[in-house]
Amino acid sequence: MRVFRRGGRQLNVSWAGLAVLLICLPILLRLGFWQLERGEFKAQ
Repeated sequence: MRVFRRGGRQLNVSWAGLAVLLICLPILLRLGFWQLERGEFKAQ
């Protein structure tokens, strides 16, 4: 959150953060649900 105090790089960092979140979140969610499904199927 330190970057928001700087005027010029504020938008660049925010857009980069949003891009990383948009790319990483679906992958992490898919891996998480896949592991949960495998664990549940193995448990049952």
